[in-house]
Amino acid sequence: MSSMDKQCADYQKLLIEENQKYKALSLEVSRLQNLHHEGQNKDGKLDIIPTVSARIAQVSSEKVSGRSIGMMTKDLSEKALSREDLTHFQLPECCKGSPDASATVTARATCLFQALTECLLDMKISTNNQTGGLCISALHQPSGYSFSLTWINKAGGEEAELVYRVLSLGTFERVVPEWMRDVIKFSTGMCPLFFQRVAHVIKLHC
Repeated sequence: MSSMDKQCADYQKLLIEENQKYKALSLEVSRLQNLHHEGQNKDGKLDIIPTVSARIAQVSSEKVSGRSIGMMTKDLSEKALSREDLTHFQLPECCKGSPDASATVTARATCLFQALTECLLDMKISTNNQTGGLCISALHQPSGYSFSLTWINKAGGEEAELVYRVLSLGTFERVVPEWMRDVIKFSTGMCPLFFQRVAHVIKLHC
């Protein structure tokens, strides 16, 4: 088997695996939407979430050819963000340089926490305060895909919510499912599912 045939086979295998995962996620989303309509999903609800897109499932095996792979690679390379476009994702002051005696214990702990988070997500993380709440920006450097998550505290001790907004799709412009283009509000309890879905898309196209 040639290297191109092996690459095509790997793409087809990934597509099959991704389709299976999205079918399972579609069922879970439908279940959560039904709970929402019944007023029974106060814990872990998704207030705004589109149906899982079948965009990836529509990528047929005949398109996974040597020619289409080459064209796609060229197209994605042309759409990659330049280094200048990424300069607004800056590390906090406490994370610049090596921690020394002048840095506070809290600052060093924050740096370590941020570094661990970035390793786990494979993304660069930055934060800033907005009137609507604390905003976290995440950047996947290889693709240029970036998004923000705004933390919204709820009154009465209810579970806090996060609002997802895409900042740039980068090289994923033509391949991401529709839900990644939309504004989504979800509870903090749904964070594992959200990042799992994001990781699946990144793994499929990187």
